[in-house]
Amino acid sequence: MATWFAGPSSPQASAHYCVDDAEVYNTVLEANTAWAVGDFKFNEASISIEHAGSASQTPAQWDDDYSNAELKVSAKLAAEIAKRYNIPLIHLTAGEVNDGKSGFIGHVDITTAQKIKGGHTDPGPNFPWAKYLALVKENL
Repeated sequence: MATWFAGPSSPQASAHYCVDDAEVYNTVLEANTAWAVGDFKFNEASISIEHAGSASQTPAQWDDDYSNAELKVSAKLAAEIAKRYNIPLIHLTAGEVNDGKSGFIGHVDITTAQKIKGGHTDPGPNFPWAKYLALVKENL
């Protein structure tokens, strides 16, 4: 995934981190702005973590061995980030996103909050937010 961001067919986007089932790739320094979403204010105010996978994953696919390992790798990273920036372990609603609250969001949450037509839909409706945030909490 990190290679894809740098490749010839890249989407002219970036993320601070890319994770898979075994590793974390730091692709943009946290002190710099990554271009993860279309709205500059959200890019400027966020630390983005890209997960290998797709927004169309089913609950069963998010619960397979690969995804469970990926969520653990990501949760460890997210816990370190949450500690550094005092980020609450909550998944924000669209209203809370628009109010500028701090917490965890997916690309889709920005799309929903900002009513962006044709925007991001990841990590998808089946992303296991409760499980993920519990894993983050275990790593604090």
